[in-house]
This record gives sequence, structure tokens and C-alpha cells, in this order.
Amino acid sequence: MNGEPQHGPTALAKVLIFLIIGASLAGAAYFFKDTLFPGRDHRDIDVAKFRDQQGQTPAGGSEAFDPKGITTVSEYKYVPQERLPPVKGVSAYKWDAKTKVVQFPINVWIGWLPIVAANHGFAPNPDSVFAKKYGFQVNLKLIDDPVVARDAFAAGESHILWGTLDMMALFAPELMRDSRTAPRIYQQIDWSNGGDGIVVRDTIRSVSDLKGKTIVYAQNSPSQYFINNLLLNAGIQPGAVKHKFTATAFEAAAAFVADRSIDACVSWAPDIYKIPEKVKGTRILRG
Repeated sequence: MNGEPQHGPTALAKVLIFLIIGASLAGAAYFFKDTLFPGRDHRDIDVAKFRDQQGQTPAGGSEAFDPKGITTVSEYKYVPQERLPPVKGVSAYKWDAKTKVVQFPINVWIGWLPIVAANHGFAPNPDSVFAKKYGFQVNLKLIDDPVVARDAFAAGESHILWGTLDMMALFAPELMRDSRTAPRIYQQIDWSNGGDGIVVRDTIRSVSDLKGKTIVYAQNSPSQYFINNLLLNAGIQPGAVKHKFTATAFEAAAAFVADRSIDACVSWAPDIYKIPEKVKGTRILRG
């Protein structure tokens, strides 16, 4: 018997087999440790990122895009709904007869370009068309919030008030309370054709599809008149949609880009054209 060949594993082979099996069991235990030992700490797991990767992000969940580089402003803040606030700080017209500088507030809008060009910039300029031809200079101040612009006009800090026709009708009752602030419309700058618009998720094909959806816009602004007019003409009561508000139209555009729970935003150029170009799954609402 001792002379017969051995057919079983050698002692060294047995040791190697034992090590391989042990390592396999240890690896399996480590791989399935969350299942075997569910009480471990999961704080290091980015659940939101995992859901995004799996296409399981819930509505209103993590941000879709960073608005920076897409919209005119990247910061936004939702504000509560409120009626048009009363005019603050009514004052007489403030005018320095020596410097003769007209305080002219404008918003971010390409329609102001001819005035900026004629003024040779935003600051008062003695070489401007206004100074050379009419004897006064113009200081162009950026005020995007219509209510802030109205209050600056009422307080005598601005000599001019910008606004669309619907905004003038909205502001007039408060401004007419004092003869010093009673508005007089003396010039139409442009028609704003194609300047205002509504950007939506691509599942929304018509105004009728906005029913039950969430829309963000600047309240007490041309955007509010625009969206309510469209809804009513489509047979939809404004109360049939969910409204969220920002202080300016550009903040509304930024909110739409960043917040997936928003189905539509009312804003104006250039944001209404840049968003569909840079944010997948969005489009300008037409009809």
C-alpha cells in the first residue's frame, strides 16, 4: 500500500484551498455586509445622487441645473403672494438746477439700447445727445423690480417711471392719490414684440396643459398680467394653476432652471431664448 501513488491533494494544496475558500467567504461577507448587518451608518451615502442616476428623483427634488451662465441672474428667492403694496414715501420732485441730471430708471431690456447709446453709457455724460441737444444729462439706473421703481418715482428719487401699459394701469390708482406723483405717459419706447414669453417643460404643448401645473413669475409685474390673460383666454381660471412668485422676471427664470417642481416660468428676453437652448427638455410655449 505504501508503494501506491497518492491521488489526493498534498498538504500545501490543502492549505492553499483553505486560504482561497476563506478569502472568498470573507469577500462575500464584506460585499453583502449591508444586508447581513443592516444597522450600520448610512450617512456617507448620497441618496439624492443615487436617485438621480437611477432616474428616480421625485418631483420637486434636487436641482436640475445651475442657472449660472444660463439666466441673467443665478440667485432667486420665492416670495409670498401679496397685493400691490401702497406707495412708500411720497415726496416732491427732486431736481438740481445746477447739474440738471435726470434720474432715469430702466430694467434689463434690449429696448433701452437706443437710450443707452444716445447717453453714451449709463452715467451722466456731457457728451451725450441729451446734454448737447437739450442741455441736461441722464443717469440711467438699473431697477428691475417694478414696485421698487414705482416707489423711487413716488419718492422723487427718479424723474421717470418705466413700465408696460398694463403696469401703468396697475400703478395709476396709488400714484393718483397725490398730485405730485400723478403719472403722465409721454412716450412709448417699443412694442416689445417677442420680448416676453413663457418657458415650459416639453410635456406642456399648449396653454390648456398648464391647468394644475406650477408657474413661477414676478407678481405685480407685466408677467402676471401676461399669464393671467393667456389663462383666461384659454378658458382656465387663474386659480386652476399653482402660482409661485419672485421679485423679478429674471429670478423667475432662474427658479425654473434650478427647481424641477416648476412646470413653467414667465419671463422675458434674453432668458426665454437662452433656457431652451441650454436646458434639455424645455421649450417656449407657443399657442
